[in-house]
Amino acid sequence: MRLPPAWRDDESELFLTWRLEGSVPEGSAGRYATAGEAFAELDRVLNAAEAGPQWLGNTAIARECVLALKYNEAEMRMFDLVAWVVMPNHLHLLIHTNAPPAVIARTKDRIAKRANQILRRSGQPFWADRAFERTVKTEAERRRIISYIERDPARAGLVEKPEDWPWSSAARQQLHVYASA
Repeated sequence: MRLPPAWRDDESELFLTWRLEGSVPEGSAGRYATAGEAFAELDRVLNAAEAGPQWLGNTAIARECVLALKYNEAEMRMFDLVAWVVMPNHLHLLIHTNAPPAVIARTKDRIAKRANQILRRSGQPFWADRAFERTVKTEAERRRIISYIERDPARAGLVEKPEDWPWSSAARQQLHVYASA
């Protein structure tokens, strides 16, 4: 896994997006003036995708993602989850880091291994090599990112209200997801 270039030796808040291998059609990347414009277009393509893998839309896999994130926050203390959402073909995280990127990458690896077991496709790529990573620099940017993450399911047309998506920090009914773990 490529390490976030913006990560510093002190604790940081990082906005991360991990997408599934094969989730973006070849040649769909255009030229954009800013990295923010490129990210917004990538997220639009992911949210509108009708083809390609949608494995994170599988309830068992989405649940595994949430459980892995919560475990690595509460038990392993790798990071503090500020905001998160698991979409059918990607996920967004805003985390306050407590560990180096290589340690945090273990979360991604664990999710991939467990998801591939569920899908009976062990040894095959699950996540795309490239990820989006950005260090959050201001409180205003932090608030925008939280809103962006939590509104993604509504923006994609999966739910009417962000809090209706069960695989998100916006969900009010989160406890049922973790209670039976």
